[in-house]
Amino acid sequence: MACNYEVGRFLGRGSFATVHLARDIRTRRHVAIKLVDVTACRLRQQEQERDETGDASDEPCRTITALLQREIDVHASVSTSSRRHPNVVALLESFGYANEVTGSEMRALVMEHCSLGDLQCHMKRVRDDRRKGMRNGACDVLLPEGTFLSVTHF
Repeated sequence: MACNYEVGRFLGRGSFATVHLARDIRTRRHVAIKLVDVTACRLRQQEQERDETGDASDEPCRTITALLQREIDVHASVSTSSRRHPNVVALLESFGYANEVTGSEMRALVMEHCSLGDLQCHMKRVRDDRRKGMRNGACDVLLPEGTFLSVTHF
C-alpha cells in the first residue's frame, strides 16, 4: 500500500510522527499522510518506565500500540459514510510498514488533506481574536470537536 503514495513536502511534526503532503497515485488526489514511528514510541515509553521504576517491561509497549490502534479505530469510526462528521478530517486508510533506512516499525495514517492549514494554528488565531473581542463563527463549530481531538491525538 505504501507504494500507492508519492510523499511530498513536510507539513508538520508531533512527538512521535511527521505529517507530509502526499499524492495518491491511483486517484491523483492530494492527501495528508501521518507517519508514526512505532519503534521510537516504544523506546521512549520504555525509557520513561525505566526512569520511573528502574525496570522496563513489555507492558508499556502494548500500551503505546493500544493507544495508536485506538486513534485509528476512533478516527475510522467517524470517517465512515454513515457516521461522517463534516468537521472531522476523514481517515482514508492506515497501514504498517518497515522504514527501509532505519528498520523501524512504522504506521501510516492517510487522511484528507486540508489545504487551509493546521487546526491548532487556526484555533490559536480564533482564541486570540476572541481575546481581542472579535467574534468568529468557526469557533462555535471547532470547539465541540475538541473532545474528539483530545481522545485521538497521538
